[in-house]
Amino acid sequence: MDAPVETPEPSTVAYDIPTPGTRVGQLLQSLTQQDATFAAQPFLANVRTVFPQVVMAYAEGNRTVLQTYLVPAVYETFDAAIKARDEAGEKQRTEIKALRSLAIEDVRLNTRDGVNTAAIDVRIVSDQISLVLDREGQPATGTDAVTEFSDLWTFERVMGGSGNGWRLAAARSA
Repeated sequence: MDAPVETPEPSTVAYDIPTPGTRVGQLLQSLTQQDATFAAQPFLANVRTVFPQVVMAYAEGNRTVLQTYLVPAVYETFDAAIKARDEAGEKQRTEIKALRSLAIEDVRLNTRDGVNTAAIDVRIVSDQISLVLDREGQPATGTDAVTEFSDLWTFERVMGGSGNGWRLAAARSA
């Protein structure tokens, strides 16, 4: 069955936070000015925790965990993929072997109808085993070899108020 989530020690994960002299660094400073509770290092530490939880929840079809961390539209996409996999009699096998780096790639601050939102794109580089097994338990896609994955995840939140945590708003290979 699926192995437990194994994550490396925090010191082994490289965090790349843009410097204040860059466009993205300036946007991070603006975000901190709008939300005194935000800091880039703890944000990435949280991404480091959430990433394996979301990856494993998807592999295991754990919709409860996915609903916690995903915006509704992304949840619907993940749910549809899980349903299709289940209907095909397939099983996802995923093991995260190492989380190599987390890099803030972009920041967007928006105001719509008087509501301030923030979105942060994070490039996540990890070593994983990821494959889908068919009804007979044979590999359908992926490989049982450790492979480097580079993903770009977008986290967003509504600024201000309580209980408005960061949620996954987009995920794609990068």
